[in-house]
Amino acid sequence: MKTCIIDDAEGILITSEIGGKKRSISRKSAIEFGWVVGCPDNTRTESYFHAKYVPEGRGKGSGAGENLGQNIFHRPASSGQYAVVANIDLYKVGRNDITLAYVDGIDRQARIKALLKSVLNTFIKPTGAHRNTQHPHILDFTGIIATSTSTLPAPVLSGLNSNYRDEIKKIAGNLNRTTTGDPIAVTPFDGLGAFSGVMADIICKVQPYGG
Repeated sequence: MKTCIIDDAEGILITSEIGGKKRSISRKSAIEFGWVVGCPDNTRTESYFHAKYVPEGRGKGSGAGENLGQNIFHRPASSGQYAVVANIDLYKVGRNDITLAYVDGIDRQARIKALLKSVLNTFIKPTGAHRNTQHPHILDFTGIIATSTSTLPAPVLSGLNSNYRDEIKKIAGNLNRTTTGDPIAVTPFDGLGAFSGVMADIICKVQPYGG
């Protein structure tokens, strides 16, 4: 088990019974997502009429008036502007959380690129429940990506703050003043096309940190 890292990228939870005792073995994901929160001023939720037909009952409803053969209900749907924050610690990929040493014999760069591609795909093609009737209409996607090549943290601020871009830039500038080499970079983007371009640049150039 010296080279086993299980899932060092996006976490894992194993529940098992060992020696008659129930145990949970977890490993935290290298990615942290905040809740997708609607901006209070322009986010609304409405309830829409929905009918789902039940094939085995359709022939019995003619003239009876009991709505046999169909389930009628109202389903909520929201629209508006939403904010999301995410933090990715790439230095954790391929690292033993107990010894804090990196596992030999694995391609950390390939694993990191796969991790970043999964983040890109998450926003390019969001998935989840009720996608057959409630696939989201994404009209715009704007934000800012902050990266750090040192132990200094990349600044994160919620898009619920209308001035979040300027604040992140200021924080990055102040942190860079405390060290040499300007390890923190910030890149704003407007639109999914620009976002995918920034992410593609990072994916193509990323190098494993810490060995």
